[in-house]
Amino acid sequence: MFADGVEDLVAGLGLESFHLVGHHTGGVIAVEVAARLGSRVRSLVLSATPFITPEKRARAAWKRPVDWVQPKPDGSHLMELWNRRRHFYAPGQEAALNRFMADAVRVLDRAEDGHIAVRLFAMGERLPRITAPATVICGQDDDPSMPSFEPMVNALSATGHTVPGAGVPFPEQRPEEFARLVLEAVAAAGAADR
Repeated sequence: MFADGVEDLVAGLGLESFHLVGHHTGGVIAVEVAARLGSRVRSLVLSATPFITPEKRARAAWKRPVDWVQPKPDGSHLMELWNRRRHFYAPGQEAALNRFMADAVRVLDRAEDGHIAVRLFAMGERLPRITAPATVICGQDDDPSMPSFEPMVNALSATGHTVPGAGVPFPEQRPEEFARLVLEAVAAAGAADR
């Protein structure tokens, strides 16, 4: 469903080929899109993307939802959600956390849909179908996708970068570094096309 939307956008824009970047759950969507569209994806950048194995999928079925909270009349569920996410943001990064909260509150009844879809995704079947040169990036600070970094790099024969001073909200915490790594991946794919 999520990848269908990306495919529809690509078709609507009339893109013959394109570079694809996915962050966190969006990285899993990018894996599916790259597997479906093959050589039309000229390069693939995966940031803080979980590597979903059958074992991880089985363990995840028992995990507490990350972003879903039971709404309460006094609004205390908002503080509960804030506190669940607070440790991903360093002091001084409250503006980024505020943006996350605003997005989460808009879809509170569906806040876990992306995580559920990720847990169900048969990634092992899709990774071998990816033909685009891949780059995998991950923050070194409290990024829960860090255990996925090496397996993802190996599975895609990708270039890998870990970035100090960044966690799961890496694109917001270190936007210049994030942009630099994406532009390097695009440039490398362009050089390989020549």
